[in-house]
Amino acid sequence: MSKNERPPVPPDVQQQLRAEALFGCCRCGLSVYQYHHIVPYGPEHHFRPADMMLLCPTCHDMATKGALKEPRQRHFKEHPFNRKRGYSKGKLWVNAPTGTVLLSSTSLIGGGCFVSVGSECLVKLDVGPEGSIELSLVIYDKSDTLLVVIDHNEWKAGDPSVWDLESDYQFLKIRSKRYDVLLEINAQKEPLRIRAQLWHKGTRIDCKPSQMEMSTPTIKNMVIRGGALSGFRI
Repeated sequence: MSKNERPPVPPDVQQQLRAEALFGCCRCGLSVYQYHHIVPYGPEHHFRPADMMLLCPTCHDMATKGALKEPRQRHFKEHPFNRKRGYSKGKLWVNAPTGTVLLSSTSLIGGGCFVSVGSECLVKLDVGPEGSIELSLVIYDKSDTLLVVIDHNEWKAGDPSVWDLESDYQFLKIRSKRYDVLLEINAQKEPLRIRAQLWHKGTRIDCKPSQMEMSTPTIKNMVIRGGALSGFRI
């Protein structure tokens, strides 16, 4: 059976494999990955998580061509690269002459902190040494528990069991299993697009595709549609 005829990996198996590998190739940590069958799919037609793992395209090619033998595959499955270093690193580079982010339908222009609640910056842009945009972002849940930190395009998180992540070159989506939080970063187009639910200190900023909705302890259901801002503080 060819890969084109093979059914897709079930979503629950995908989620389990991503979480156990901390969202990167088990061998090298790259956040662009494929689902590899340690025990080949052909003879058994299985999707057993115990006999599957995450590998980037290069490491996957090594495994399928026999350069990465099964004992080494098992070793990397049991000791994933990102687990050893404690974080996963992604590719959110945007080659653009100026820093512009589309947050919902509102353009955020310039650099520095764009969205802050009190003294804490939640969304920030910097220009890297090669002229690329570097994104920093902080995600809390509604109880003010820190869930996600992205610092200059490198994302870090606490307990990976409470959230799920999908990534590709210049794309990141975080789904939460326990909290009502969604983060999607799409750097494949210009300007970079962000959708998110941001919480901090009782303030909610819901960045939907068509509009931004905000609620604070004293202001309820403020809506922003379109326009361009250099940033805002609540």
